[in-house]
Amino acid sequence: MQPRSSYPQATVVSCLALALTCFGDHAGAQSSSALQNATSTQTAAEIVVPPVAHNRTDSIPQPATSNSLKLLVDGQLSPGLIPDQVAYRHLISVTAVSAGASVAETRRRDAILTAVGLSDVDRRNYIDALTTVGSALEGIQQRMQAAHADISTLDSLKQQKGQVMDSAASRVMSSLSAEGAARLRKHIDDRVKTHIRMYSQAQQ
Repeated sequence: MQPRSSYPQATVVSCLALALTCFGDHAGAQSSSALQNATSTQTAAEIVVPPVAHNRTDSIPQPATSNSLKLLVDGQLSPGLIPDQVAYRHLISVTAVSAGASVAETRRRDAILTAVGLSDVDRRNYIDALTTVGSALEGIQQRMQAAHADISTLDSLKQQKGQVMDSAASRVMSSLSAEGAARLRKHIDDRVKTHIRMYSQAQQ
């Protein structure tokens, strides 16, 4: 059984209570603490999925008080309300171990894959599908830090980061056997979504 510590709580900030479609993400350094002041629209939501396997950080403004956020969905209570895209991005951020990853990061990834219950072949295919993803995310993160005051550039980089993780998730699923894909989907529903919370930003 997977240790609970393998999946720290992820915090997802939704700009509108009814907007669960995610168009981009910020990476936070700490679970349940990287919260973003985002500009809301009627159709879009910003998500924050802290990467656990890498020490990537964002220059994200912190809200003045916790009262500015309202809990929208608690995945531990209602995992079915957590969008698949959010959960898969969180899983990818945890398991996309770069070449320079620490022993602890590699062990965390291995513990998660063991908990998923993949066969040896599926496990190798999963890791191979993410070979360059960790380094790509770190590269994007470095560019985001350098462009912290350039909103246009940050928006573009956020989109790139989301595309990298979404493409990685698609590659992973297509690389697995039918049984492996089913096991991964079950892990997403039972383990990953239960460690994600979504918040709505208070209307100004």
